[in-house]
Parts: sequence; structure tokens; C-alpha cells
Amino acid sequence: MSTQNYKYVVVEDEHLIRKNIIKKISSLQLPFTLAGEASNGLDARDIIEKICPNLVITDIRMPQFDGLELAHYLYKNHPHIKVVILSGYNDFEYAKAAIQIGVAEYLIKPITGVQLLEAIKGVAELVRQERQHKISLQKYEKDLVERERIEKMKFFKKLVSGKHTVSELLR
Repeated sequence: MSTQNYKYVVVEDEHLIRKNIIKKISSLQLPFTLAGEASNGLDARDIIEKICPNLVITDIRMPQFDGLELAHYLYKNHPHIKVVILSGYNDFEYAKAAIQIGVAEYLIKPITGVQLLEAIKGVAELVRQERQHKISLQKYEKDLVERERIEKMKFFKKLVSGKHTVSELLR
């Protein structure tokens, strides 16, 4: 795994479960830093807007703004943020809705350290790949602009030299 550091937010309405998730993640010694925690999706949304984490781990059912609503909001407004949903409900409809929204992982409670480790490792790899793709795309765009600049200079040198007619150059 990369040496990059990633930020995460935990959203869980039950305080003890939220603290246990945070404790499990910190014990895994992954390159993740807790950037915030919230007891509902509305509070989480405010935190997320301020810190823009790489990962949001959220309970599926919470008062005010549940995990699916939060995941949908993130998909629409921050598609680069990965979402892991934790659910106490082994209900296919919830899982189907989560998949349609594009969550990275859907885990059934109670979750083990191994399950959490694998899910977070997978998310870290997705984030790393997306960052690498973005860097490659930026390099490609920069190279394209430079090649275009060079071709324009060649064209104008030929035009100014008088050795070619304008119709020859346009061909």
C-alpha cells in the first residue's frame, strides 16, 4: 500500500459503536487519519464540506439524514470521496440501493477487524489509482499543449521563411 496519508470521517449515531470503529481503524496502522466524526448525516455533510476526506464510513440508518442519503449526496457533489456503508440490516434492498449510488463497500455489522482492514485497503487502493490517473492525465494534457506550441512555431517559421507557399503549408 502507498505511503500516502488519507483522511476519513466516521458517521454513526451510536456513540460507542462510532468510537469502536475509530479504535479499530487506528489499531490497523493504516495510512488513514481521522478527520472528523458525526452522529448523523447532516452533521457529517458539514464536516465533509470543510475537510473533504478521502473516505466516509457511515451507518446506513440514522436520524435526520441516513447513510444512503449521505452517500447519494457525496456521489452527486463529491464523487471522488469513497463511501463504506455499515449496516445492521442484511437486506438486499439496502445493498442494491448502495450499489446504485456507487458505494465502495457495504459491510454487515458486526464487522471484524479483518473485514474493516480489507475494505479500507481496497478504498486506499482506489484512491491511489485515481490520484495516479489524475497525475497521468495532467501530464498528458501538459505534453499535448507543448506539442501544439512546437507545431505552431514550426508552421510560422516555415511561413516566415518564404520557402513554401501558403497553400503548401495549409496542406
